[in-house]
Amino acid sequence: IIQECNILYWCSTILTLTYHFIDSKMQEKGDPPFRIPRLRFVKSGFCYAKSDSSKINRGYILEENITGRFVKYIGSLFPRPTTRGGTQLLSEAELETAEFLCFTQHVQYLQTKGYGYISDYQGEYSHLRSSSADYFRNLGKNLFGPGNFPEGFGRFTTEHECNGYCRWFELVPLVWPATASSRH
Repeated sequence: IIQECNILYWCSTILTLTYHFIDSKMQEKGDPPFRIPRLRFVKSGFCYAKSDSSKINRGYILEENITGRFVKYIGSLFPRPTTRGGTQLLSEAELETAEFLCFTQHVQYLQTKGYGYISDYQGEYSHLRSSSADYFRNLGKNLFGPGNFPEGFGRFTTEHECNGYCRWFELVPLVWPATASSRH
């Protein structure tokens, strides 16, 4: 439970770092020709219950309720929208959000100098939730649990597909064009 609370805390912090990058770039270049979704992770907290009579101690994670359609935008093993090879069909608006979230992964990877990114995005339109598969190289196993580390993290730089967000915000490609010409 403590790991899950840490994950939500770190995800919120890293998403805030991403929006700082976006806002800074928009001050420099102006508004992009597309919508920038404003998302956040659910609010959460840790509750510890103790009973003197039964000497039973329990910990609970308390999370803000997600009331809308629960969507898996990006899974932990592949850094792309879940509709590519997945079973879930995303609406056009959900796919646009998933593409934006792929871009945020790219920003996070660059901003952390290759040490981490949010690997698993799910939730409803503006309220996100993440599982325990968030990646931080050399840190992830100890801080957040094993998740799908290192399989997903090791493939990120070769399987991330740059999109219009990545290009407009002038992100450095993660792979050389010669090895990813079909993706860029």
